[in-house]
Amino acid sequence: KVKKIYSNIEDAWGRATAVYGPMETWFVNDGDESELTSTRLAQRFQDFMKVTKDCGYGEDNMSGCFLDDSALFNGSAAALTRASSYYFTTADGTSFGMFKYGNNIWILADIDGPNKGKTALGSDVFLFEFDFEGNFVNNESGNFEKSGGGCIDWNDSLITQWVIRNDNMDYLKLSNEKCPNGTTLNWETNTSCK
Repeated sequence: KVKKIYSNIEDAWGRATAVYGPMETWFVNDGDESELTSTRLAQRFQDFMKVTKDCGYGEDNMSGCFLDDSALFNGSAAALTRASSYYFTTADGTSFGMFKYGNNIWILADIDGPNKGKTALGSDVFLFEFDFEGNFVNNESGNFEKSGGGCIDWNDSLITQWVIRNDNMDYLKLSNEKCPNGTTLNWETNTSCK
């Protein structure tokens, strides 16, 4: 489902830039005002996505579109995205939060919506981080570690890139940074715990 969401984002991105022009021109007069930029970003994407619920901007408006539990996002890039996003839900049940951060676009996606699943980063919540051309930011580096409570203590958008590239979520199987078979995941030679 993460790969399908990525495909839907790419499709909406291509259509939006065809209609509204290059993304860097969308925010020229907005400065760094999060509400303006995140709202414009989300609304232009919504034009090309099947939106069933529009909750609006900011964590005070996320109810019904994204689980309102700040503890889930403590100490992560997703925490900043959570507070400054524009929220909506699509027909396939995916919840989105969209946020323009500097020259990057952060898209928080809950693959099964606000009322199902664990609502945990790397399990059913994923952060897509792009530049204005649609390229992933922070490509393929870093190590997998597990922190207390089973959370992934790793760059949030790299988890998303791992799923897209390697078709697995084997980082959830790690114990003391190792797979059950004793191997360590990496981007080049060991992309699975099998």
